[in-house]
Amino acid sequence: MSVYQSPPMTYDAKLRVHFDTEWKSYGSGIYDDEMLPEEHYTFEIPTHDINSTQLFRFFETVARTMGHNEIGIMKGACYLAFNDMRSQEDMRRVADEFDLVLSEDHAKKVIGLENKNYALECEIRDLKAKLSRYENPDNPNYTEEEMEAMTAENENETV
Repeated sequence: MSVYQSPPMTYDAKLRVHFDTEWKSYGSGIYDDEMLPEEHYTFEIPTHDINSTQLFRFFETVARTMGHNEIGIMKGACYLAFNDMRSQEDMRRVADEFDLVLSEDHAKKVIGLENKNYALECEIRDLKAKLSRYENPDNPNYTEEEMEAMTAENENETV
């Protein structure tokens, strides 16, 4: 007794984009000799196992063929990801993946980094002053490093 086996199921899909241009001249323009009277482009890719990055790469190629420049294409892609129609959570997730900071979060991160930087600068000045005093224990005057540390402390108290 034989058992009938059906062939494996397959999925095939293609994406095809047509771009047609036509140049109509109404007299003797400066571009008449440079422009082609017609151009026809067909772009086709298999899409049965394509990811979104590959799909956008395909549309980048189509956009370049239509005359868009790299900056415009990048701006368009960023607009798709970062606009008022998107949720803040989704935009943050994408921004984190590409090591970007949303403008809403920028101040928080910068202020935190500035505070850390300021604390480290104060510690460095203090350590330089202590080291300078250690190296010059008999100096009756303040050393340059001690003066810098005291001046910085004084400026911060008045701010």
